[in-house]
Amino acid sequence: MKRKIISGLLSAAMAIIVVINPVGANEPEKTDLTYVEPGRYLIKLPVILAGAAGYFKEEGLNVDIRIAPGQRVYEALLAGDSDFIAVSYGSMMKINQQGKEIHSVCNITRNCLFHLVAKPSIKRIQDLKGKRIGVPKVGEEVTAVIRAALKKKGLDPDKDVKWVSVGIQATMVAAMKRGDIDAVGAVGEWRDHLLRAVPGTHVIIDYSKESDLKKYLGATTYPLAHVQMTADFIDKNPETTQKVVNAVMKSLNFINTHTPVECIDVVKEKYWAEADRDVLVKYLTEIKDAFSPDGITQKSGYDVVVKVNSEAGLLKKPAPGFEVITDLRFVKKSNEVEKKK
Repeated sequence: MKRKIISGLLSAAMAIIVVINPVGANEPEKTDLTYVEPGRYLIKLPVILAGAAGYFKEEGLNVDIRIAPGQRVYEALLAGDSDFIAVSYGSMMKINQQGKEIHSVCNITRNCLFHLVAKPSIKRIQDLKGKRIGVPKVGEEVTAVIRAALKKKGLDPDKDVKWVSVGIQATMVAAMKRGDIDAVGAVGEWRDHLLRAVPGTHVIIDYSKESDLKKYLGATTYPLAHVQMTADFIDKNPETTQKVVNAVMKSLNFINTHTPVECIDVVKEKYWAEADRDVLVKYLTEIKDAFSPDGITQKSGYDVVVKVNSEAGLLKKPAPGFEVITDLRFVKKSNEVEKKK
């Protein structure tokens, strides 16, 4: 009888433990993490909001969010100075071709948030013939999507225009103000900062719009930004990886269920203190649907990114396979847990 009572008590205790510690609620292997980005953009809002709203803290993580000088995010990731980053899919494909094992664990933007802004005299893409196009760095993904549009309109991207590396954000605006370039590939809300800073400039390609995605890339989606980690980090820290993804998924849910004003209010003071609030709200209002609804990367989106980057000559070898660089385990698990709530 005593054994039956003890056995019953043990079973009850185990049931309580299961409730308190559900599957996936294990302690993270590493709690102090660093995240670096090349510049502060609303494209990365799901990661930044996870920090500002306390979602990383809820998952038991302390995440130091930094801006890496010189856009050297992959160098930081590979050196172990950053535990995860959130940059473009195309860049990740390119780095994997160099023998580095970087994996996407969560897609955060399902659309391409690149824009081509031009001087007033340039009314259409054909007017770019003989002109100088500024990009953050020649040979990166912004270049690839602009090249695709030039080719669609009958221009030779290698002969009909001159490509100029102008850096990002303030240096890009300065180059346009000085007249060093005639058009520039602007990333995220810096499209609107540029439009305000240089009167008369206007958008001639807007990849945040499905119409331009279809017109120039033949696509309805372009999964741009992804949370990325090294394969080694994921293997050694699966619980930490899961918790990073959980926090980002909470952010995506917040973004998709709250107004742009509410989203900006969460992050403005801590992470965008110097930025023009009206610009942030306006841009987020226009591109809010670009954020992923579920963090899942579709194979069709991968195929579009491969095609655009391959045709631009940015991928020197066959692209790494979808399953090789896209690890959907963590985001799927996060989605399953959310559905059960």
